[in-house]
Amino acid sequence: MQAVQYQGAATRYELLLESGDRLLVSQPNFSVGLNAEGPAVGGEVLASWPRDAMVALDGGR
Repeated sequence: MQAVQYQGAATRYELLLESGDRLLVSQPNFSVGLNAEGPAVGGEVLASWPRDAMVALDGGR
Protein backbone atom coordinates (compact mmCIF):
# COMPACT_ATOMS: atom_id res chain seq x y z
CA MET A 1 0.00 0.00 0.00
CA GLN A 2 1.65 3.19 -1.16
CA ALA A 3 -1.04 5.77 -0.33
CA VAL A 4 -4.54 6.08 1.16
CA GLN A 5 -6.82 9.04 0.45
CA TYR A 6 -10.13 9.46 2.29
CA GLN A 7 -12.55 11.14 -0.14
CA GLY A 8 -15.80 11.27 1.79
CA ALA A 9 -18.07 8.57 0.33
CA ALA A 10 -15.08 6.51 -0.87
CA THR A 11 -11.44 5.86 -0.08
CA ARG A 12 -8.80 5.73 -2.82
CA TYR A 13 -5.93 3.30 -2.43
CA GLU A 14 -2.72 3.44 -4.44
CA LEU A 15 -1.07 0.03 -4.64
CA LEU A 16 2.53 -0.44 -5.75
CA LEU A 17 2.80 -3.75 -7.61
CA GLU A 18 5.88 -5.99 -7.61
CA SER A 19 6.44 -4.96 -11.26
CA GLY A 20 6.73 -1.31 -10.18
CA ASP A 21 3.38 -0.42 -11.78
CA ARG A 22 0.61 1.19 -9.74
CA LEU A 23 -2.98 0.03 -9.31
CA LEU A 24 -5.49 2.67 -8.20
CA VAL A 25 -8.51 1.36 -6.27
CA SER A 26 -11.62 3.26 -5.18
CA GLN A 27 -13.75 1.58 -2.51
CA PRO A 28 -17.01 2.86 -1.02
CA ASN A 29 -16.76 3.69 2.69
CA PHE A 30 -18.95 1.45 4.81
CA SER A 31 -17.82 3.08 8.09
CA VAL A 32 -17.85 6.75 9.00
CA GLY A 33 -14.82 9.02 9.26
CA LEU A 34 -11.06 8.83 8.96
CA ASN A 35 -10.74 6.38 11.84
CA ALA A 36 -12.51 3.59 9.96
CA GLU A 37 -10.28 0.54 9.80
CA GLY A 38 -8.67 -0.29 6.50
CA PRO A 39 -5.31 -1.14 4.96
CA ALA A 40 -2.41 0.95 6.25
CA VAL A 41 0.28 2.64 4.17
CA GLY A 42 3.31 0.39 3.93
CA GLY A 43 1.32 -2.80 4.46
CA GLU A 44 0.72 -5.63 2.01
CA VAL A 45 -2.73 -6.21 0.53
CA LEU A 46 -4.29 -8.71 -1.84
CA ALA A 47 -6.32 -7.14 -4.65
CA SER A 48 -8.89 -9.32 -6.42
CA TRP A 49 -12.22 -9.03 -8.22
CA PRO A 50 -14.70 -11.38 -9.89
CA ARG A 51 -13.84 -12.46 -13.44
CA ASP A 52 -17.20 -11.16 -14.73
CA ALA A 53 -16.38 -7.67 -13.40
CA MET A 54 -13.47 -7.33 -15.85
CA VAL A 55 -13.81 -5.23 -19.00
CA ALA A 56 -11.49 -5.91 -21.94
CA LEU A 57 -9.87 -2.79 -23.40
CA ASP A 58 -9.42 -2.64 -27.13
CA GLY A 59 -6.57 -0.12 -27.29
CA GLY A 60 -8.88 2.89 -27.72
CA ARG A 61 -10.59 1.71 -30.88
